[in-house]
Amino acid sequence: MVKQISKESQFIAITHNDVVIKQADQLIGVALNKQKSSVIGLNLSKASQAGG
Repeated sequence: MVKQISKESQFIAITHNDVVIKQADQLIGVALNKQKSSVIGLNLSKASQAGG
């Protein structure tokens, strides 16, 4: 359902749920390390096209 609706809208989901993550086109991770936040982005649609 989310994939179908996302053709016309954008969604932001905050989750650790693998089922939701596997449906995503992009992931953005935020981690706190020694009182400094690191942000990591991953475009899953490009990664799957490249075989990753």
